[in-house]
Amino acid sequence: MFLKENFTAEHISRLRAETKSDPSILERTVFAFGLLEAIAKVGLPFIFKGGTSLLVMLNSPKRLSTDIDIIVNPNTDIDAYIEKAGKIFPFISVEENIRESSRNIEKRHFRFHFLSPRTGKDINVLLDVLFENNPYEDIVKYPIKNKFLLSDDNNLVVNVPNKNCILGDKLTAFARRPAFSLKA
Repeated sequence: MFLKENFTAEHISRLRAETKSDPSILERTVFAFGLLEAIAKVGLPFIFKGGTSLLVMLNSPKRLSTDIDIIVNPNTDIDAYIEKAGKIFPFISVEENIRESSRNIEKRHFRFHFLSPRTGKDINVLLDVLFENNPYEDIVKYPIKNKFLLSDDNNLVVNVPNKNCILGDKLTAFARRPAFSLKA
């Protein structure tokens, strides 16, 4: 489990000194992992995917990510889980961010709010929930840990697609975007 020291200005400053990364992005990355741990703690059955999942898969990640993307089975009632996760330290509230979907894909988006230890301002991290059956051929269990996080070594475990599946997702996402447009 994560130590409360993760969510302090001192810890963010230490990470800034070690990584030379933008402190606001470091802060949101750390709090995104707090969100991941919170939804795992409340027992929501999910698959953790997307760019942030690489931070638990790779020993030396090359980029930071500040949101959590998950898949849940269709018809999963997530509201009680989301409400419980929003009450777990370091979060002070949660709100749904309703967005129009251009395609027929069932998704929900949530903002988990916290007080920035660096600035004292209300900031949020995003949880994107996709409702679909598991599309991956291989799911691997990973502990929620990386070099940015302080823990007591009783790390919760999450289900993550294997590296090839994550790469396939990224390539598919890029394939949908035209490199240029012929429209004037």
